[in-house]
Amino acid sequence: MYLMAVVSAMPNSRIRWTGSAVARASSRQAAMLGAVRPVALPAEQCQVLANLALLGWEPEPSFADLADGCQTARRIAATLNGVGDPVQALPAARVVLGNEGFIRSEQLVEELRAELGEWGVG
Repeated sequence: MYLMAVVSAMPNSRIRWTGSAVARASSRQAAMLGAVRPVALPAEQCQVLANLALLGWEPEPSFADLADGCQTARRIAATLNGVGDPVQALPAARVVLGNEGFIRSEQLVEELRAELGEWGVG
């Protein structure tokens, strides 16, 4: 539900971020934070962050872009009370995205989880 609200607000169902890397990262963080704030339960907040991180911000996001999105999701989760690690919610995000027509492979999810490792917040 939250995923489609965010996606439907994007022009052409996607956003192409421009500008400096710092400006793009700041915009992505603001977009994720805005999407997760109205969500009441920490588990749902975690899932929203994972969904957005795995969705990416380009029509065909690179592995590096998805990893950056996961790191952004983790930074946001660390500022919210009781929200778990969004990277651990990526397998469920893959299913949610697949149901909406955004296909991400199981291998991609596992590679992201391996690349990002354990979460140091806790």
